[in-house]
Amino acid sequence: MRITILFIAVLGITLQACTSYDDRQMNQLEGHWDIVHSERIQINQDGSTEIFEDLEDTGYLEIYSETSGLDGLKDVIMEYTNFNGDRISYQGTIYNDDTNERVLFAGFFCNSIFNCDLGWNVDHDGRRKQVWSFYYTPTGGRNQYDPTAHNVHYKWTITLRK
Repeated sequence: MRITILFIAVLGITLQACTSYDDRQMNQLEGHWDIVHSERIQINQDGSTEIFEDLEDTGYLEIYSETSGLDGLKDVIMEYTNFNGDRISYQGTIYNDDTNERVLFAGFFCNSIFNCDLGWNVDHDGRRKQVWSFYYTPTGGRNQYDPTAHNVHYKWTITLRK
């Protein structure tokens, strides 16, 4: 009987520790984040690069829990102004992948449930600083770079500070 109770207690603590790690990753994102740096580069087929955006203080993300109510999901508002002065506004839901290496903005590109999410690679994951990057192609292909399909592809990196 004692072994069974001990086993159940250890199993409960183990499951709680795993869950809290994932929750902690998403919970640390809650709050106001300034986009303190935005850099976009063109990557040519030969490997050379050209910077075409290098901006400071270009917008913000507000990450919170209000309407989603589901574990692992957060609500987000993103306001961003690019090098042409064009504004990007997004209000929706974010989530992370199973390895906590990507943050995805659900339905960023379209209203379908398939192939519409913007997937940011988490390059630096800190409590007060985050660095995210995203690769795309001239035709809008997201994170699907094929060097034989295009002469160039692009990398967009944002640095966030709380």
